Amino acid sequence: MSLAKPPVPLRKCSRLLPLPILPSTRLSITTTNQYNHQPPTTRTTRTPPSKQFHTTPKPNAARSPSVRRAEAAQKRPQQPRIAATYTEDGLLKTPAQGDLPQRLRFLDTASKTLHQEARRYGGVTVDYPTFVRIAKELFNVAYTYPPAAGLVLRIDGGKTDINEIFNIGYQIGTNDMSFKEWVLAACSLAGARGPVLYQTARYLAISARRGTEIRQTAVIDKLEEIGLTSNDPRALQLLAQVQGRRGKYTQALELMEAVLARIHPSKNTPRGPEHSYLISEVMETPWRVYAGLKEKVGDPMGADEVMRRAALEYEDPAALQDYASLLMREMDLEGYEGCMSKAASSGDVMACLKLANFYYLTSKGWFPRRGVKVSDGDNAKAIPKPTRTVDPAKSVEEKKPGALGRFFSFLSADVKSHAEYRKLAVDWYELAVKQGNSRAALLLAIIERENGNHEAAWELFQSSRTDDAKEFMPTSQDELVKVWRDEEFRPEVPLQLLDL
Repeated sequence: MSLAKPPVPLRKCSRLLPLPILPSTRLSITTTNQYNHQPPTTRTTRTPPSKQFHTTPKPNAARSPSVRRAEAAQKRPQQPRIAATYTEDGLLKTPAQGDLPQRLRFLDTASKTLHQEARRYGGVTVDYPTFVRIAKELFNVAYTYPPAAGLVLRIDGGKTDINEIFNIGYQIGTNDMSFKEWVLAACSLAGARGPVLYQTARYLAISARRGTEIRQTAVIDKLEEIGLTSNDPRALQLLAQVQGRRGKYTQALELMEAVLARIHPSKNTPRGPEHSYLISEVMETPWRVYAGLKEKVGDPMGADEVMRRAALEYEDPAALQDYASLLMREMDLEGYEGCMSKAASSGDVMACLKLANFYYLTSKGWFPRRGVKVSDGDNAKAIPKPTRTVDPAKSVEEKKPGALGRFFSFLSADVKSHAEYRKLAVDWYELAVKQGNSRAALLLAIIERENGNHEAAWELFQSSRTDDAKEFMPTSQDELVKVWRDEEFRPEVPLQLLDL
């Protein structure tokens, strides 16, 4: 099978397809009118003519607008709400839930803006009248019938491409996840490429989480058609994952080798969702799929090589962390620091935590400082305590520079002190805490307490919300408060809490 090599940028990926349905939330904003009260002044006022007060309301009295709207809503026939249900592979089975007249009114008022945004950002190419006509047809069928391929294929008399219909449906489904799920399900069954890829990735994730086998669903049938007719590398990867889950590792590896031969790193932003490789946040990266298949067939060296390529060429944060772990096993500390720094600089919270752990352990003497040689033999490694805490029984022994080294000490001016490594650890722990990492909050609390910042440390400790502290801190709140400011109390943090 000869494969063409059109560019498929991989580095930057749009997240334009719907996420799993979550309960909707609304933000309630209360405003208060401010008045400028003038100081009281003495003036002669004319007493208005008195009016008789009657407690009996007038017949046919005018209602306020809010009351009239409420009465109209009560008279309007309400469509019974049906609980949303899904197929085994995650497709919606019920009509979209919502107020159809309200959605149509929204379309009337916002259609021009929606069309402009869809043309600019959503991959829509049709003119305004066609956009409005298709949007109205989508709303009418989505809120009336369960998703079906025929419903969307008949829209606009079958003259508009199904991928275009999906793009329009997604664009008009603002803040309506039920409608978006309907469009996703119907367009997947109709064979639209983006929905089929997204839905297959989601089905693979759902089945992996539940531990169920992959069935030959209607969407996978459509995926096979896309893979055979277009050789889209995303479709080939998903087909490889399906084959791998079914135990057909040889066929899966052949597909993944075709994928890796066709993709390339890119720093350009994809022009639209159809040009993005990772079409969904639940879709795995190709090197993780390939590495997993290599391990299944007993070829770990091949898995390491593809992980190295993903880290060094594509600079994928997850691949950088995996490759950094491989370098740590080889005690390539500079390589580990370089890879983990790139991953952490991308904002990956786990990379921030691991880099902070590495710097903290370096400050404790577990690793030599970069740029400093270590002694030979038994002194080349730190010796752990029997309790395996972050404080080693014996730190790694660094070689002291000789006379010539001391003379040219300016050449190694970038060698950091242990205190500087501790400060680096604090900086990266703080960044991980800002992203909500509980273990980082716990470890930073321990460091701040050691620095004498008891109040800040206590706030961090209280916000950590993790059971890790039970392994080395008092479990009683009263006892914990009692020892928190005791300088003689030095908790021994288990080494296992500091992942690298």
